[in-house]
Amino acid sequence: MTRATAFGYNDTMDADARQALRRQLAEQRLDDLRGGRVTRGGGVVDPLPEDAPPSSAIITPTTRRSAGIIRAP
Repeated sequence: MTRATAFGYNDTMDADARQALRRQLAEQRLDDLRGGRVTRGGGVVDPLPEDAPPSSAIITPTTRRSAGIIRAP
């Protein structure tokens, strides 16, 4: 877990908020384990829309797959 996730951007989360986040993540992990699948959250849209900024086209699931960075589904 990154520091920004654990403590909030610029350490803005208090102890109660951090604990709530940890509980939420733990529940999601258990649900994923029990269901035998991983719930994805966000990411890059693939294929990209025509009006996407040029920098968005650099790293997409397709280019990462073709570069061997991730496995094909």
